[in-house]
Amino acid sequence: MEKKVLLFSGGFDSMLQEWLIKPDILLYVDMRTSYSDREVEALLRLPDHYTHRMRVIHFPLGEYERDNKYLPYRNMFLAGLAMQYGQHVYFGFNEADDAPDKDDTFIRRLTTLFRHLNKHCIGDMGWETTNFSFSAPYKHLTKTEMVAECLKQGMPVDWIRGIRSCYDSESVIGCGVCRPCVNRAVALINNGIYSPELFDTPITADRIADLMKETREYDGGNYSKRYYADLQKAKRLLR
Repeated sequence: MEKKVLLFSGGFDSMLQEWLIKPDILLYVDMRTSYSDREVEALLRLPDHYTHRMRVIHFPLGEYERDNKYLPYRNMFLAGLAMQYGQHVYFGFNEADDAPDKDDTFIRRLTTLFRHLNKHCIGDMGWETTNFSFSAPYKHLTKTEMVAECLKQGMPVDWIRGIRSCYDSESVIGCGVCRPCVNRAVALINNGIYSPELFDTPITADRIADLMKETREYDGGNYSKRYYADLQKAKRLLR
């Protein structure tokens, strides 16, 4: 049987895409980053729908984590680990992900690299066929659009609202200040399912405006216009 493996953090994108992809295995790689402990705690609270398919492995890379939480080459490492568990590996990228290891070029070249690597090791993988793939099937959707699609496909609202996606290692539900928290809130606001109690610090229109400014200054003119439109819509709805 050819298995589908989703690289799974328990964060917003991977939780939503689990509902859409329906993978055989949810692979969490504990890289011992500054936010790993809270991620693992959140995973342990998930219902059986997730946990019976979950695999947790340890691959410490935390010493290479940058101050901005970026971990160079992370997805290249994760791809090789995920291939140990199934032939079809899924990344939970979204439309606003513009890092070089989250774009279409990365997926294409990763596939080419593993086609070369598999020439001599595929017999040791225990696969019944030589098929394999890497994909990011929802890369074309923003977080707002992803939530809308999950709601359309019957994902429980409480499950969506309860997803933790936060850089604060101390916060249990989400600090409400970091970029992942604000992005999650924007998607909830735009789909009419946001509540202030979902975060330690309720999201405000001013905080979204700050993120819009950060996006313009950090990304220059290269930021996703659809993502920016989602920010504008959420800010307007909070006014």
